[in-house]
Amino acid sequence: MTTGEAVYGFYIPTVTLMGIGAHRQLGEQINTLGAKKPLLVTDKGITGAGLTKQIVDLIKADTGIDAVVYDDTVPNPTDKNVEAGLAVYNENGCDMIITLGGGSPHDCGKGVGIVATNGGTIHDFEGVNKSTQAMPPFIAINTTAGTASEMTRFCIITDTSRKIKMAIVDWRVTPAIAINDPLLMVGMPAFLTAATGMDALTHAVEAYVSIAATPVTDACALKAIELVAQHLRPVVANGEDIEARDKMAYAEYLAGMAFNNASLGHVHAMAASTTCPTVSATPSCSPTYPASTSSPSSTATSTSPWPWARMSRDSRNVRPPRRPSPPSRSSPRMWASPPTSPSWA
Repeated sequence: MTTGEAVYGFYIPTVTLMGIGAHRQLGEQINTLGAKKPLLVTDKGITGAGLTKQIVDLIKADTGIDAVVYDDTVPNPTDKNVEAGLAVYNENGCDMIITLGGGSPHDCGKGVGIVATNGGTIHDFEGVNKSTQAMPPFIAINTTAGTASEMTRFCIITDTSRKIKMAIVDWRVTPAIAINDPLLMVGMPAFLTAATGMDALTHAVEAYVSIAATPVTDACALKAIELVAQHLRPVVANGEDIEARDKMAYAEYLAGMAFNNASLGHVHAMAASTTCPTVSATPSCSPTYPASTSSPSSTATSTSPWPWARMSRDSRNVRPPRRPSPPSRSSPRMWASPPTSPSWA
């Protein structure tokens, strides 16, 4: 952190419900927000697993409301998904967004909501804080422990014409209420549990080494790393280990708190660029870097909304050490030391 004048924002949902059975409070939260016709945005996998019906039935039993379902979201949701979801929202007179799933349904729901109240198309909101109107009431119910999209201000939508991922970074797309219930995560297969867990770990590590990190984001990142180190392998080995599921839900949320405010780095930058058929032939698919400079203090900037692309090449690659002493074996940075316990075997 700089010692000069600077302001660091910290963005999280207004309310977050964590723990075993948290999803059962959904009806109460819908009534609190005053909605009469929610649109439930999810995907075919969630519907096939029976979770969509479970949530629709819960809403009906607790509120008497019939939720409208849009479950055509695809992995890495597209602008076409947003258009289709918006049509369902408008045709049914919906007044609330509920998302159910992992990052794809959450991002699709964010896209539907921001266009529903602001007009235009989803492409109009690419960049930072482009909206002017609040989202409809928005509840995000998480079923994975990785993306943290249920609590972030990020919305990633694939532009099918340009074949790129659009980054929509807007505090207004942050869900009003996030629900993380490990009971909804026990059905994840081992490979998905491992992949989403590593996503959470990557979020925490990238946020921790970000030059936009603060003591608050560092605290979140370090605790997330500790929880992943302790609980990811056990839950991959036994998906019904409800305690490990619960701790991984906390880990991914803490990692989300970290990167939602300190941002990410090269791993996610490279992942975004690989969606392009030929990156070298499509400059808009990769982060926009300013001209190389000889000084880390260069003020060269780019038009990218991502913090890693707003700094000079030198300043991105070199960060002054923030903790000169190496971590001890008992340090929370367990990932920096060789494994010493059977849990790492």
